[in-house]
Amino acid sequence: MQYQQVRNHDEQLRQAQLKVDAAKEGLLKQAYAFRSVVRSDTYAIKKLVDPAATESGSEAGGEAGAEGGEKAKIEKEEKKVVDMQLQAAADNEKAASKGVKAADAAVKQLESDPNKFAKAGGEAGGEAGGEAKR
Repeated sequence: MQYQQVRNHDEQLRQAQLKVDAAKEGLLKQAYAFRSVVRSDTYAIKKLVDPAATESGSEAGGEAGAEGGEKAKIEKEEKKVVDMQLQAAADNEKAASKGVKAADAAVKQLESDPNKFAKAGGEAGGEAGGEAKR
């Protein structure tokens, strides 16, 4: 009875952890989307503040290429972090699943006949002891 109560509490905690993981993932995606908007707005402001740099084709092309490369690098790193978060959540779910299986096996073992092995071992031991005396 106590074990079942603990198991129910564990399941509630696991569900809460899944909610927390989902919330973290959502917040992380929102934060990275916000950062992307800030980057693009900052670039637009930079172009408006310094129109001389954008009028010359060679400078604009060089800066835009460098800016685009930097932006792509940052977005790639952000995607990598999001993917790591997703993998960690998946690993937590797998670990929880294995924990449930282990707990079920332990309960099954605890609920089984404690003398089952002793009876089988006693019969085998008796036979072995009988043969050893001959």
